[in-house]
Amino acid sequence: MEIKILNSNNQEDQDFINNNPIRKQSFEDLYNEWNIELIEKNKKMRIRLPNLIEKYKDVLEDIDGKYFSSSLILYTSYDIFKVFKDAKISIMIVNNKIEAFTVGHVWPDCFYISHVRSKIKGGCTNIVSKLIESWWDKQNLKFSPTELDHDPSIRLHVQEKNLSAVGCYTKFGFKMTNETLNGETVMILTKESYAEKYLLPQTIKTLQNRLNKNIS
Repeated sequence: MEIKILNSNNQEDQDFINNNPIRKQSFEDLYNEWNIELIEKNKKMRIRLPNLIEKYKDVLEDIDGKYFSSSLILYTSYDIFKVFKDAKISIMIVNNKIEAFTVGHVWPDCFYISHVRSKIKGGCTNIVSKLIESWWDKQNLKFSPTELDHDPSIRLHVQEKNLSAVGCYTKFGFKMTNETLNGETVMILTKESYAEKYLLPQTIKTLQNRLNKNIS
């Protein structure tokens, strides 16, 4: 098993997926589950990429300048990297297949996690952990301000009835808010909560394991 961060604009990272048929197919399959769910739930899916709008323009419905398809349109890995331009993608690789991934965005007021998807037990924890870690400034004990000029939090949104997802996020210190986004509840992770709920217990566990090893 390998957990890896891809920078969506980096050609080498794109090639890591695009030039390997197994990784490429599993990456596409995992992402396209969203499109399948959209068609099943809403009977249509929104198309945002200019190249896909041009390719499928004859079958798309134009609603106030937004384009929708009532037929399933499958995204290629090349399309997915365009969708998530300027983002980080945390992936879990098992036997050369992408079994889980999530996307990290830099928003004007926070870091934002979206599209958490896993086909394997523990996948959510591993990919979210890797993504949060990539934003954590160990020296200054806060989420990295590299791209932001203030001290940001991390946000995501979740269906409260999705108990497994809620459980995954709360172990890192995410807390429910009264805010909603697209009908789902927003959760927020501050540096204080992350340090208290996740980093400190991890540190204690590591020290305890070392102590036990030395005793034995």
